[in-house]
Amino acid sequence: MIFDRKSLALVAGLLLAVTTAAHAVILEEKTPAQKLRADVAKQIAKYAKCLAGVAKACEKTGANVGLECDLAAGTATLPADPNGVLAAQVAKCDAKLDFDKKGPTGKSSVQNYELLGCPRFGGGPRLADMNALEDDAAFLKSRMGTYVGTIASVSGCTDNQSCGTDAKVLLDLFSGILKCETACENDYTDRKGNGGPTDSTAQCTGGDPAVQACMNRVATKYVVKAADWPVRDFAALTVVTDLNAITNDLFNAPAGCN
Repeated sequence: MIFDRKSLALVAGLLLAVTTAAHAVILEEKTPAQKLRADVAKQIAKYAKCLAGVAKACEKTGANVGLECDLAAGTATLPADPNGVLAAQVAKCDAKLDFDKKGPTGKSSVQNYELLGCPRFGGGPRLADMNALEDDAAFLKSRMGTYVGTIASVSGCTDNQSCGTDAKVLLDLFSGILKCETACENDYTDRKGNGGPTDSTAQCTGGDPAVQACMNRVATKYVVKAADWPVRDFAALTVVTDLNAITNDLFNAPAGCN
Protein backbone atom coordinates (compact mmCIF):
# COMPACT_ATOMS: atom_id res chain seq x y z
CA MET A 1 0.00 0.00 0.00
CA ILE A 2 1.30 3.46 -0.88
CA PHE A 3 0.16 6.73 0.73
CA ASP A 4 0.62 10.09 -0.96
CA ARG A 5 1.76 11.82 2.22
CA LYS A 6 5.44 11.48 3.11
CA SER A 7 4.53 11.14 6.76
CA LEU A 8 3.04 7.73 6.01
CA ALA A 9 5.96 6.38 3.98
CA LEU A 10 7.01 4.15 6.87
CA VAL A 11 3.54 2.64 7.07
CA ALA A 12 3.65 1.80 3.37
CA GLY A 13 7.08 0.20 3.65
CA LEU A 14 6.18 -1.94 6.62
CA LEU A 15 2.93 -3.01 5.03
CA LEU A 16 4.64 -4.24 1.89
CA ALA A 17 7.15 -6.07 4.07
CA VAL A 18 4.46 -8.12 5.81
CA THR A 19 2.51 -9.07 2.68
CA THR A 20 2.13 -12.86 2.60
CA ALA A 21 3.57 -15.02 -0.14
CA ALA A 22 0.51 -17.21 -0.60
CA HIS A 23 -1.07 -17.51 -4.02
CA ALA A 24 -4.43 -16.02 -4.84
CA VAL A 25 -7.35 -18.35 -5.45
CA ILE A 26 -8.41 -17.52 -9.00
CA LEU A 27 -12.07 -17.98 -9.87
CA GLU A 28 -13.29 -17.47 -13.41
CA GLU A 29 -15.43 -14.38 -13.81
CA LYS A 30 -19.20 -14.81 -13.59
CA THR A 31 -18.99 -18.43 -12.49
CA PRO A 32 -21.23 -19.45 -9.57
CA ALA A 33 -18.22 -19.59 -7.24
CA GLN A 34 -16.99 -16.14 -8.25
CA LYS A 35 -20.43 -14.55 -7.87
CA LEU A 36 -20.84 -16.18 -4.47
CA ARG A 37 -17.44 -15.06 -3.20
CA ALA A 38 -18.00 -11.52 -4.46
CA ASP A 39 -21.26 -11.33 -2.55
CA VAL A 40 -19.70 -12.70 0.63
CA ALA A 41 -16.96 -10.08 0.40
CA LYS A 42 -19.51 -7.29 -0.03
CA GLN A 43 -21.45 -8.57 2.95
CA ILE A 44 -18.32 -8.60 5.11
CA ALA A 45 -17.55 -4.99 4.17
CA LYS A 46 -21.12 -3.94 4.98
CA TYR A 47 -21.05 -5.94 8.20
CA ALA A 48 -17.88 -4.20 9.35
CA LYS A 49 -19.39 -0.82 8.54
CA CYS A 50 -22.59 -1.72 10.40
CA LEU A 51 -20.67 -2.80 13.50
CA ALA A 52 -18.54 0.32 13.34
CA GLY A 53 -21.69 2.44 13.27
CA VAL A 54 -23.11 0.64 16.30
CA ALA A 55 -19.83 1.07 18.19
CA LYS A 56 -19.63 4.78 17.41
CA ALA A 57 -23.25 5.41 18.41
CA CYS A 58 -22.93 3.49 21.67
CA GLU A 59 -19.63 5.02 22.73
CA LYS A 60 -21.10 8.47 22.14
CA THR A 61 -23.56 7.83 24.99
CA GLY A 62 -20.78 7.02 27.48
CA ALA A 63 -18.75 9.25 29.75
CA ASN A 64 -15.31 7.69 29.99
CA VAL A 65 -12.19 7.38 27.84
CA GLY A 66 -11.74 3.86 26.50
CA LEU A 67 -14.06 1.01 25.63
CA GLU A 68 -17.50 1.17 27.23
CA CYS A 69 -19.53 -0.84 24.71
CA ASP A 70 -18.67 -4.52 24.19
CA LEU A 71 -20.12 -5.53 20.83
CA ALA A 72 -19.23 -9.21 21.26
CA ALA A 73 -21.06 -9.47 24.58
CA GLY A 74 -23.77 -6.98 23.67
CA THR A 75 -23.30 -5.16 26.95
CA ALA A 76 -22.13 -1.70 27.98
CA THR A 77 -20.77 -0.05 31.09
CA LEU A 78 -23.13 2.63 32.34
CA PRO A 79 -23.75 5.42 31.59
CA ALA A 80 -23.16 4.16 28.03
CA ASP A 81 -26.18 2.62 26.28
CA PRO A 82 -28.71 4.01 28.80
CA ASN A 83 -31.66 2.52 26.90
CA GLY A 84 -30.12 -0.94 26.66
CA VAL A 85 -30.29 -1.17 22.87
CA LEU A 86 -26.72 -2.29 22.15
CA ALA A 87 -27.44 -6.01 21.88
CA ALA A 88 -30.40 -5.40 19.59
CA GLN A 89 -28.37 -3.10 17.35
CA VAL A 90 -25.58 -5.68 17.05
CA ALA A 91 -28.19 -8.35 16.30
CA LYS A 92 -29.46 -6.24 13.40
CA CYS A 93 -25.98 -6.28 11.90
CA ASP A 94 -25.76 -10.06 12.42
CA ALA A 95 -29.15 -10.60 10.78
CA LYS A 96 -27.98 -8.96 7.56
CA LEU A 97 -25.44 -11.74 6.97
CA ASP A 98 -26.57 -14.46 4.59
CA PHE A 99 -23.51 -15.97 2.95
CA ASP A 100 -25.65 -18.54 1.10
CA LYS A 101 -27.70 -15.80 -0.56
CA LYS A 102 -25.93 -15.96 -3.94
CA GLY A 103 -25.23 -19.69 -3.83
CA PRO A 104 -26.12 -21.76 -6.89
CA THR A 105 -29.67 -23.09 -6.93
CA GLY A 106 -29.93 -26.45 -5.25
CA LYS A 107 -26.55 -26.25 -3.51
CA SER A 108 -26.34 -26.83 0.23
CA SER A 109 -24.55 -24.54 2.65
CA VAL A 110 -21.73 -27.10 2.80
CA GLN A 111 -21.41 -27.17 -0.98
CA ASN A 112 -21.39 -23.38 -1.19
CA TYR A 113 -18.64 -23.23 1.42
CA GLU A 114 -16.55 -25.75 -0.50
CA LEU A 115 -17.01 -23.77 -3.72
CA LEU A 116 -14.97 -21.00 -2.07
CA GLY A 117 -12.16 -23.33 -1.01
CA CYS A 118 -13.29 -23.53 2.62
CA PRO A 119 -12.01 -20.15 3.90
CA ARG A 120 -11.73 -19.28 7.57
CA PHE A 121 -10.86 -15.97 9.19
CA GLY A 122 -7.67 -16.24 11.17
CA GLY A 123 -6.67 -19.56 9.66
CA GLY A 124 -7.15 -23.04 11.06
CA PRO A 125 -9.07 -26.11 9.88
CA ARG A 126 -12.10 -25.86 7.64
CA LEU A 127 -15.48 -24.94 9.05
CA ALA A 128 -18.70 -26.90 8.60
CA ASP A 129 -20.51 -24.64 6.15
CA MET A 130 -21.41 -21.07 5.23
CA ASN A 131 -23.41 -20.62 8.42
CA ALA A 132 -20.28 -21.36 10.40
CA LEU A 133 -18.37 -18.85 8.26
CA GLU A 134 -20.96 -16.23 9.19
CA ASP A 135 -20.35 -17.02 12.85
CA ASP A 136 -16.61 -16.82 12.21
CA ALA A 137 -17.04 -13.24 10.96
CA ALA A 138 -18.09 -12.24 14.47
CA PHE A 139 -14.39 -11.66 15.23
CA LEU A 140 -15.02 -8.21 13.77
CA LYS A 141 -16.94 -7.29 16.92
CA SER A 142 -13.90 -7.63 19.14
CA ARG A 143 -11.71 -6.02 16.49
CA MET A 144 -13.87 -2.90 16.53
CA GLY A 145 -13.67 -2.94 20.31
CA THR A 146 -9.88 -3.03 20.17
CA TYR A 147 -9.75 0.05 17.97
CA VAL A 148 -12.14 1.96 20.21
CA GLY A 149 -10.56 0.76 23.44
CA THR A 150 -7.06 1.88 22.48
CA ILE A 151 -7.96 5.20 20.86
CA ALA A 152 -6.75 7.33 23.79
CA SER A 153 -3.21 5.99 23.49
CA VAL A 154 -3.36 6.32 19.69
CA SER A 155 -4.74 9.85 19.37
CA GLY A 156 -4.03 11.38 22.76
CA CYS A 157 -7.70 12.17 23.36
CA THR A 158 -8.62 12.87 26.99
CA ASP A 159 -12.42 12.86 27.19
CA ASN A 160 -15.34 10.85 25.92
CA GLN A 161 -16.38 13.32 23.26
CA SER A 162 -12.98 13.77 21.66
CA CYS A 163 -12.20 10.04 21.93
CA GLY A 164 -15.51 9.25 20.23
CA THR A 165 -14.63 11.59 17.39
CA ASP A 166 -11.18 10.05 17.03
CA ALA A 167 -12.54 6.50 17.16
CA LYS A 168 -14.79 7.37 14.24
CA VAL A 169 -11.73 8.49 12.25
CA LEU A 170 -9.99 5.16 12.84
CA LEU A 171 -13.10 3.09 12.13
CA ASP A 172 -13.71 5.05 8.93
CA LEU A 173 -10.16 4.19 7.84
CA PHE A 174 -10.93 0.51 8.42
CA SER A 175 -14.22 0.59 6.49
CA GLY A 176 -12.76 2.64 3.65
CA ILE A 177 -9.67 0.51 3.04
CA LEU A 178 -11.71 -2.70 3.29
CA LYS A 179 -14.03 -1.37 0.60
CA CYS A 180 -11.03 -0.62 -1.66
CA GLU A 181 -9.53 -4.08 -1.18
CA THR A 182 -12.74 -6.04 -1.74
CA ALA A 183 -13.60 -3.97 -4.81
CA CYS A 184 -10.16 -4.82 -6.20
CA GLU A 185 -10.45 -8.52 -5.43
CA ASN A 186 -13.79 -8.65 -7.26
CA ASP A 187 -12.62 -6.63 -10.27
CA TYR A 188 -12.10 -8.37 -13.62
CA THR A 189 -12.15 -5.24 -15.80
CA ASP A 190 -8.90 -3.59 -14.65
CA ARG A 191 -10.77 -0.56 -13.32
CA LYS A 192 -10.55 -1.11 -9.55
CA GLY A 193 -7.35 -3.12 -9.26
CA ASN A 194 -7.96 -6.23 -11.41
CA GLY A 195 -7.58 -8.60 -8.49
CA GLY A 196 -10.04 -11.15 -9.84
CA PRO A 197 -7.81 -12.76 -12.49
CA THR A 198 -4.44 -11.89 -10.89
CA ASP A 199 -2.42 -14.50 -8.99
CA SER A 200 -0.83 -12.18 -6.45
CA THR A 201 -1.65 -11.34 -2.84
CA ALA A 202 -0.01 -7.92 -3.33
CA GLN A 203 -2.30 -6.87 -6.17
CA CYS A 204 -5.09 -5.57 -3.94
CA THR A 205 -2.95 -4.34 -1.06
CA GLY A 206 -1.43 -1.55 -3.11
CA GLY A 207 0.19 -3.37 -6.01
CA ASP A 208 -2.10 -1.90 -8.64
CA PRO A 209 -2.41 1.85 -9.41
CA ALA A 210 -6.20 1.79 -9.26
CA VAL A 211 -6.35 0.32 -5.77
CA GLN A 212 -3.51 2.64 -4.72
CA ALA A 213 -5.65 5.59 -5.79
CA CYS A 214 -8.64 4.29 -3.85
CA MET A 215 -6.56 3.75 -0.72
CA ASN A 216 -4.88 7.11 -1.07
CA ARG A 217 -8.25 8.86 -1.07
CA VAL A 218 -9.19 7.12 2.16
CA ALA A 219 -5.75 7.64 3.72
CA THR A 220 -5.64 11.33 2.86
CA LYS A 221 -8.83 11.93 4.81
CA TYR A 222 -7.35 9.97 7.71
CA VAL A 223 -4.09 11.95 7.67
CA VAL A 224 -5.90 15.27 7.74
CA LYS A 225 -8.22 14.30 10.59
CA ALA A 226 -5.48 12.54 12.58
CA ALA A 227 -2.79 15.15 11.93
CA ASP A 228 -1.75 15.54 15.57
CA TRP A 229 -2.07 11.95 16.76
CA PRO A 230 1.14 10.73 18.46
CA VAL A 231 1.03 7.24 16.91
CA ARG A 232 -1.06 7.96 13.83
CA ASP A 233 1.15 6.02 11.42
CA PHE A 234 1.41 2.94 13.61
CA ALA A 235 -2.37 2.90 14.06
CA ALA A 236 -2.83 3.03 10.29
CA LEU A 237 -0.38 0.17 9.84
CA THR A 238 -2.25 -1.94 12.41
CA VAL A 239 -5.60 -1.35 10.73
CA VAL A 240 -4.39 -2.06 7.21
CA THR A 241 -2.44 -5.15 8.28
CA ASP A 242 -5.64 -6.47 9.87
CA LEU A 243 -7.51 -5.78 6.64
CA ASN A 244 -4.93 -7.57 4.53
CA ALA A 245 -5.34 -10.63 6.71
CA ILE A 246 -9.13 -10.53 6.31
CA THR A 247 -9.07 -10.29 2.52
CA ASN A 248 -6.28 -12.86 2.23
CA ASP A 249 -8.25 -15.35 4.33
CA LEU A 250 -11.21 -15.05 1.96
CA PHE A 251 -9.55 -14.57 -1.44
CA ASN A 252 -5.97 -15.82 -1.27
CA ALA A 253 -5.39 -18.36 1.47
CA PRO A 254 -8.49 -20.42 2.28
CA ALA A 255 -8.07 -23.21 4.77
CA GLY A 256 -8.65 -25.96 2.18
CA CYS A 257 -11.45 -28.50 2.23
CA ASN A 258 -9.59 -31.62 3.35
